[in-house]
Amino acid sequence: MAASVQLHEVQLKKTEQDLFDILRATTKQAGLKTTLRCAGGWVRDKLLGKDSVDIDVALDDLLGTQFAEHLSTYLQSQGQKAGRIAVVQANPEKSKHLETAKVTINELEVDLVNLRSETYVSDAAHRIPEMTFGTPEQDAFRRDFTFNSMFYNINTTEVEDFTGKGKQDLAAGIVRTPLQPKETFLDDPLRVLRAVRFAARFGFQLESSLQEAAASNEVSIYLNNLTKTTLWAICQAHKTTFYATLWALYNNRYAICQSPPPAKVTMSSSFLGTSWSSSN
Repeated sequence: MAASVQLHEVQLKKTEQDLFDILRATTKQAGLKTTLRCAGGWVRDKLLGKDSVDIDVALDDLLGTQFAEHLSTYLQSQGQKAGRIAVVQANPEKSKHLETAKVTINELEVDLVNLRSETYVSDAAHRIPEMTFGTPEQDAFRRDFTFNSMFYNINTTEVEDFTGKGKQDLAAGIVRTPLQPKETFLDDPLRVLRAVRFAARFGFQLESSLQEAAASNEVSIYLNNLTKTTLWAICQAHKTTFYATLWALYNNRYAICQSPPPAKVTMSSSFLGTSWSSSN
């Protein structure tokens, strides 16, 4: 079993508090009713007591580019200058399904994007989603894992856990998908590799139905087209444990595992619920 994790209250650094004050002031000056939420990895890392520079702000009624313009207007009225507003176009092949506005404030880089829901065409060749504005619940359930589906509501300063499992899975060290795992992985097969990467990074355990879905023919066949270079890029740090976990998960059944894992690797039982080692 994965070791339990102690969760912390969200503690803001001064730069983060200043940033959130600016965002709230922007909505007030522009007469907006927008609810601002930090999403994903920033919330997870704060609850783990870690610093995070990955600040994604989700908006419930505006596109990121629209809010960025209001933000620029507010800063100019205060004699301040925002960094250049950059627009990152959608790139579904890299799991970037929606246009994002990037802006730098007080040396903090912030991504601005609207809350969204996704609809996939089941027989589409690449299962590229159609995006629409969504509720916080819809946005939470479309995310990859429960511990990445939580929000920090900047308006109320509260953590929101719409799946009802984000906090408990983070505390228990469980990698779980908000929806049925096979559905989640067929929508975006790269999420299998993200699951393994989080298991390697945090020493978490892959939830049993997630393991079954990831190892199914329907899901794993999509990963055959990935090159080893892509695998190493996705796993980033923790390369050895990442590859060992992936090897054990697929048991050398597919092209991604045609080479054995690095020598003298021991994989913790926290990943798949079983011990595994190699002395190749």
